[in-house]
Amino acid sequence: MMDKSMTWKVGLIIAVIALSIWLLWPLDKKINLGLDLRGGMHLIMEVVTDEALAIQTDMSVTQLKGLLKDGSIKYERIVRKGFNKIEITGSLYDDERKIKDILDDDFRDWTYTVGGSLISLSLRPNIEQQLRDQSVDQALETIRNRVDEFGVAEPTIQKEGMAGDKLLIDLPGIDNPERVKTLIKSTAMLEFRQVISGPFLTEEAALKDYNGQLPDDLEIVKTNPRRLDKGFYVLKAATVVPGKDLKSARRAQDEYGAPAVGFSFNSQGAALFERFTAANIGKQLSIVLDDRIESVASIQDVISGDGIIKGRFTIDEIDDIVLVLRSGALPAPLKYIEERTIGPSLG
Repeated sequence: MMDKSMTWKVGLIIAVIALSIWLLWPLDKKINLGLDLRGGMHLIMEVVTDEALAIQTDMSVTQLKGLLKDGSIKYERIVRKGFNKIEITGSLYDDERKIKDILDDDFRDWTYTVGGSLISLSLRPNIEQQLRDQSVDQALETIRNRVDEFGVAEPTIQKEGMAGDKLLIDLPGIDNPERVKTLIKSTAMLEFRQVISGPFLTEEAALKDYNGQLPDDLEIVKTNPRRLDKGFYVLKAATVVPGKDLKSARRAQDEYGAPAVGFSFNSQGAALFERFTAANIGKQLSIVLDDRIESVASIQDVISGDGIIKGRFTIDEIDDIVLVLRSGALPAPLKYIEERTIGPSLG
């Protein structure tokens, strides 16, 4: 017969085991299980760093135009060539020294050559690599922010290898993979771009005024048919305010009480927007999100720090746009390299 001390010990062990099972059950709620046990999504994505350089170069084009205008320096046009070069054409020989002074003072990240009326700028190789590395790091942090806001437990988000432009993303327990993929990949690049002409029913109609060849500083952009009638506009290629100057985004309402996206700029973005709207009253401005036009309106007055995006939004669409805007714009588009949905191995 088992003595009393042994009976007491066995009973205590059984009680401890029972209590542990009760505290941990169900296992998938009490323990943060990994991808192998809970199932989920495995992604490898590439950051298209050429596009990050193109965005930075467009901003430099806008800055250079402003500096030449302030210096009363005449030229025919300034355009981005490729993703890391700028060309100034039609400048006067008499202004060559003034242009060189501007480039030496304000464009130290660029090399330049002068040949007659053509001035060519190229981004320095070390600066180019630095911008590529920064864009990958920023994309990594932005995706982490979005996944955290979406509420995924124990995600793995890291670079694929020690260097390069690829990211590894493991998301356990995802029950709506398509929505998560959309939120991750959405560039959330909110741009404010001047409208030159439109709308047009087709891209060919938009090109008609340009004999089929659009100038380098213009771009044809589609409308988002969920917000506006299907069509195309000709827009300035450069954005008025870069996405990095967006301070916050929130759910809002338009003047009719319909759902809208509210946004605010930081002080630098507000100053840029105020300067642009003051100089372009009566002209049209488009709001572009991820290469689709969400809204087009005439500039009626000077606008500075706050605004809204109006359109035919559902509440879920508003919440998703606010989420990606609040978590930060991706510095460049993402491309799927590998994608797998993994089933759980724990019943």
